[in-house]
Amino acid sequence: MSIYNFAKVCVWHILDIIISLLDSHSITNFSPLSFILHSNPENADRVAQQVERENAIGDGKKKKRKLQKLAQDEIDMMNNPEAWDDSMSTTAVWEVINGNEIKAFRDLLLDNPELAHIRSKDGRGPMWWAHEYGRANFVDLLMKLGVSENLMDVNGISPLSLSTVKGEL
Repeated sequence: MSIYNFAKVCVWHILDIIISLLDSHSITNFSPLSFILHSNPENADRVAQQVERENAIGDGKKKKRKLQKLAQDEIDMMNNPEAWDDSMSTTAVWEVINGNEIKAFRDLLLDNPELAHIRSKDGRGPMWWAHEYGRANFVDLLMKLGVSENLMDVNGISPLSLSTVKGEL
């Protein structure tokens, strides 16, 4: 793991700690997920572009934003066990998959494409949860974003081994 990638992972963990502290003090008008989505320096350009598109005066038609696939080195970094942790981000992703909220998941991925590859402390992530809860639409989307169904969690379990959607794909 490069120093840059290690620093990036450390920043995310520090943000999770700060958000947990702020959240425990019941600050009003504070959205932890919003803070996560907009506090990542790598998201600055994406957020700026989003605001620019939303504020643009055009033909009145909303342009559909496309999801971005991460570069392989970014995917490799997310799949490194040193980067796995239980966080507000993993909880947010788990909640939208558990709740079968594909639009909310897509919205999260528009600003944070790395969330497609996020992994919790046990090594599981969106692909495991999508298979476990029978969410074929999530599995399809994750595969298009380069998430493998053949990765292993800390216990050597792959998403496919948990699948309840095998016949549907």
